Amino acid sequence: MALAISTDLTRITDADLATFTKFGVTASADEPDYFIQGVGCESLGVTSGEKGMTYNLGSGIDFTTGANKDKLVYIWVRIATPGAIQNIANVSAGIRIILGSGATAPSAAAGVWSAWSVDGANTIIGTDGWICYVIDPQSTPSTTYGGGVNLAAVQHFGATVNVTGSGIKGQNFAIDAIYYGRGELYITGAVATTGEGFKEAAALDFGTVANRFGIITQKQGIYYVRGKLILKTQVNTRGSNAWTVAVASNVVTVQTIAAHGLAVGQKFNTNASWTNNTFMASLTDKVIASVPTTTSFTFALTQGDQGATTETNAAAVIAGNVDFSSYGETVIFETPHYWNATNIVKAIPNASYGGTAGADGLTSYNGLAFVGDAVGRITCDFGVIVGTDQGRSGPVFGSYKNPYLATPARTLCTVVADSNVNNLSIYGSSFNNLEGQIDLYGTNIDDDDCFSVTFNGCGRVRSNMEMRSCYFVNSVAAADDGAYLWESTTNLAKCSFVNCSRGVVFEATTGTPFAFSNIKFSGNTYDVRNESGGAITINYSGGDEPTYEDIGGGSATTVASSVTLTMVVTDENGDPIQGALAYIDNNDITPFILNTTTDQYGEASTLYSGGAVAGSRWRARLYGYKQFKQLVDIAGSDITVYATLVADPQQT
Repeated sequence: MALAISTDLTRITDADLATFTKFGVTASADEPDYFIQGVGCESLGVTSGEKGMTYNLGSGIDFTTGANKDKLVYIWVRIATPGAIQNIANVSAGIRIILGSGATAPSAAAGVWSAWSVDGANTIIGTDGWICYVIDPQSTPSTTYGGGVNLAAVQHFGATVNVTGSGIKGQNFAIDAIYYGRGELYITGAVATTGEGFKEAAALDFGTVANRFGIITQKQGIYYVRGKLILKTQVNTRGSNAWTVAVASNVVTVQTIAAHGLAVGQKFNTNASWTNNTFMASLTDKVIASVPTTTSFTFALTQGDQGATTETNAAAVIAGNVDFSSYGETVIFETPHYWNATNIVKAIPNASYGGTAGADGLTSYNGLAFVGDAVGRITCDFGVIVGTDQGRSGPVFGSYKNPYLATPARTLCTVVADSNVNNLSIYGSSFNNLEGQIDLYGTNIDDDDCFSVTFNGCGRVRSNMEMRSCYFVNSVAAADDGAYLWESTTNLAKCSFVNCSRGVVFEATTGTPFAFSNIKFSGNTYDVRNESGGAITINYSGGDEPTYEDIGGGSATTVASSVTLTMVVTDENGDPIQGALAYIDNNDITPFILNTTTDQYGEASTLYSGGAVAGSRWRARLYGYKQFKQLVDIAGSDITVYATLVADPQQT
């Protein structure tokens, strides 16, 4: 098993044996001795003043419209004498990224270009060596020449350095691979070592000299990200490709013509649209045995031998599944900077200038996403479960606070899971200072586990996962929003909201009355914001009585205390029974106080605010067992009744 990665970045040059044009009086040279990517780079000896080099792509890239709208530029740069360069806040700053247009290459007094001052002696971390700088071509540049680069036709890409000293020796300045794109790293396949998902993804990017896209770098076991990590199924649709399928001795060989992106040990699914090879239809979790070429793979399937048969249905799909896990790993999303001639600001913006969305449907550039499809499957485990509703050992996600920026000093990060994610479990994890939305809401993750998770300094959280023992702290959601959106599908209990402007926000009345079970509130301006335009009732039990505000005409909130009534159903061995019918009633008055089935832990519960009941009837039954009955007085405290079902030999 192994993970595989791909990216939306397009390489402009690998700088191995490329021809660069000098910016200044000294020409650069191919450098075979030190490089970050490939087998070489372009280097230059800069003893004093500003010098550099640019690469001519030959034709222009339009960053303002079309397929490349709102894309960023990634460029690897190294300065071996970081203490001898100019400070960042300077027209000719220490290190500048140059973008130019037109036939004339950029130079100090020629061409049409713009420059972004990305580092200086007062900001650069001298121990970093090679740094992958990222700039948004549509951001305000530090300086321009000849009217500034034409963003609809950018064809010159490079960098300069301004050395303030003299007597510098050697080739101290270099440029390696240059890319453009949104900076999305797509992760697919199956993790080889449980819990080391981000380590393996980093090894495929930063740890692989042929790639080194610059999206992930690793330092002392921490993974730094400039872009977005996307767990994504690898979808292959036949289309116009002449796929062939052959079978010999129960080994199926598939030829896809185009590269399939699948790996040995990876599992895959297929859809039902196979016409000439119907045995290939609707396969689930088949394991790839070998990958002879980038356009072929084999797997085992009990099937009669056949020669190579061409598949004619253009809609046939092979989707590589994702099996990912992370335990105790730390991922930090970076906030690189540049000087815009007035202030030091974010080089990666919070959102795309022109509103273009990425693969996850969002306009943000930094973050984490789970993106599936209708055929493939994504399974992801962060951390491990403890007991029935706790977790530990999950990953830590954070956003780097750039000390050179004014508040907010972080590039906004988002987290999103779409409806095609099948299994998502998050235990003992932390999302710190991401500042963007957290959207863990999908059709196939409804009631998946989210236990012991901290959301600290994040935007609004929306989720239909089963949320237990979670903390919502220091939310940056605005006063007209909330740290958590409560909906009819919400399954949240035993959680805390601390130091938020608004803790919970209601945008609709659907689902009222709402049950707040063991929810704690502290230090919030308001614990609840009702902007639904209607009346809602909150029954709270075992936690704090929430404060609230009603916003908009018709919004009205009623808060009532309640008690939690729980029935735990087990067999004679003490093992939980799932699917048992559980009832609580007050002398057959309908609707019953409780009328449901037990979950995987043998539990069924409800919040009750209807007042005291003398001799309420508690019953549990399931075919194959004798019925359980008990009379219980309901007063003002939570009640848990343990029901043991005894096997009934007459029901077999």
